[in-house]
Amino acid sequence: MFEYVQDLPQAFAIPIQWVVQYPGMPLDQLKAGLGSFHPPQGCTRLRNHPNLLSICEKVTADSPIREMTVHGH
Repeated sequence: MFEYVQDLPQAFAIPIQWVVQYPGMPLDQLKAGLGSFHPPQGCTRLRNHPNLLSICEKVTADSPIREMTVHGH
């Protein structure tokens, strides 16, 4: 991570400590629900994107496939 931000005068990072994987959703369903939506390249507020929020709620309604704690170096 430090290599990624080393040339920036200021940087912020939120460490990922825990990951939850849910079953996927077919691409045609994503396209139908999101249209021409371009995936976020950083943080995004779901309340500002109701279609994306709806997709996320559908995916996370199922039980996770796996959960994992991320250990830093």
